[in-house]
Amino acid sequence: MNRIIILIDMDCFYVQVEQREQPETQNKPCAVAQYNGSTGGGIIAVSYEARARGVKRGMWGKTALKTCDDLILFEVPEKRGKADLAKYRAAGAEVIQCISEFVNNVERASIDEAYVDITGLWFCIVFCDHEKFVTDFVTEQLEQNTHSMTLDTTPTDEAYVMAQHRPYTQSSDVRTVDSTSCNALSESLNRPDWKEFLIESFADGERYALASALTYHIRKAILRRTGFRCSAGVAPNKVSQ
Repeated sequence: MNRIIILIDMDCFYVQVEQREQPETQNKPCAVAQYNGSTGGGIIAVSYEARARGVKRGMWGKTALKTCDDLILFEVPEKRGKADLAKYRAAGAEVIQCISEFVNNVERASIDEAYVDITGLWFCIVFCDHEKFVTDFVTEQLEQNTHSMTLDTTPTDEAYVMAQHRPYTQSSDVRTVDSTSCNALSESLNRPDWKEFLIESFADGERYALASALTYHIRKAILRRTGFRCSAGVAPNKVSQ
């Protein structure tokens, strides 16, 4: 049986850390530059508003300011002539702590990424009512962390599944995969029957339905606890991420 790995990837994380310190910069074109100098430093993180204006990672700061004249350019602090990433690491640790309150098997991949292996969690509930488990499990976590979050497992507009479509065919009491119908797809999960769609359309669909619901609540908890937004993916291994 495949593992179930969730990848949590913080959105333009360095920018979010700076914006949390300066909330008046929210929803404005922002970027973070490292090693400021005659070129204005190298851009290492770009907000979505700045990306829409043509600013890209790898640009020099001065070039970015010419591209977007109202760009807010943050600078990575320096210590002894080197980039001081302490506050970004500390912010990343907040995220890891939040995830760890849901599951134990968390691997920090970088300052702004983490792998979460929920395979063991699946085995613990394989004979349970999955819907009830997710609701009860998440409710318990949220009662410990916050009292203002609404329990809603409906995916947002940007929730998509990218995978090999593996429709099932029935053979007596055995459900098998019709390999002749496999094809790649990109399908929105913003639909009332999203859990049924996962279960019926993909191999290990029940496991992915559980993982998707749990991932949704982890993302909401991170936002509520830290103020940071993140993206996430679910796959049977790290390579697929």
